Amino acid sequence: MEDLNNFINEFVKYKESEGRDVTKTISRYLTYIKEAFEYLSINTLDDLNNIKYPTIKMYWVNKKIEEGLSNASMNLRITSVQSFAKFMNDMEYISNTAFDKIKKLKAKAKKIEVSEDKIIKMLKLIDEDYMNNPSYKTCRDRYMLYIMIFCGLRNGEVRSLKLDSIKLDGSFKVTGKYSKTREVSLPSKLIKMHQEYIGWRSTVKGNSDCLFVSNHGNQLDQNVCNRLVKKYSEMVGLECWTAHSTRKACVTTLIDSGIPVEAVANIVGHVDYKTTLKSYYQQDKKV
Repeated sequence: MEDLNNFINEFVKYKESEGRDVTKTISRYLTYIKEAFEYLSINTLDDLNNIKYPTIKMYWVNKKIEEGLSNASMNLRITSVQSFAKFMNDMEYISNTAFDKIKKLKAKAKKIEVSEDKIIKMLKLIDEDYMNNPSYKTCRDRYMLYIMIFCGLRNGEVRSLKLDSIKLDGSFKVTGKYSKTREVSLPSKLIKMHQEYIGWRSTVKGNSDCLFVSNHGNQLDQNVCNRLVKKYSEMVGLECWTAHSTRKACVTTLIDSGIPVEAVANIVGHVDYKTTLKSYYQQDKKV
């Protein structure tokens, strides 16, 4: 692997220049690339340039599937390795296009229950926790859960909001995947919630300019949002919910309320409305 390390580092710098999330996307790419190369015994540039498609299929793709890896997880690995191979090809370090021949596997989007009654109960529970124990943390958690469900923000988008992101009228811009920016607006109820939260946020010490921070003023890690959603969803019987589930709940609620799917796609930051309809709209929800 030593002979390829310089090329991998160059690939990382290229991805960083695109504005990718270093701590998540790039680290995942590196893990999957190195894993694939270990399976395929690729240690040098010559190995990479001489690898054949049947070898890739037999000794990597099929092996991972035999180990019980899901199609969705395998597709992430394929994307990572193909991205690196394309970079190497574009830089003219290799002329091999064997990795381009790998086809993505058919993967079904995971269904979750989106029950309007249970979501209302969940929000009522977090409202009660704040009213019974008003503090910075309970106010923060309440506002975060509301903004994820009503605005469909991704986990990273929530944590990346700045103190000055949201204007007085509730409008704000969100920078999502691939540095794509979209306009979002808070419902009137959340505008009042935002103003109340800012009062609590001013009591937190620290230099971070993030809207949501820890009690010590540090930027939140991605597990905070997942733990928050998991805690309250389990209390009302919504199984297997994560922070990402709130996006599906938002999409489903908006589409069911009569908003065109194309408009919903813009709200949640999807380039293709078919993604919104196929992977996010929970048509078989329980109500």
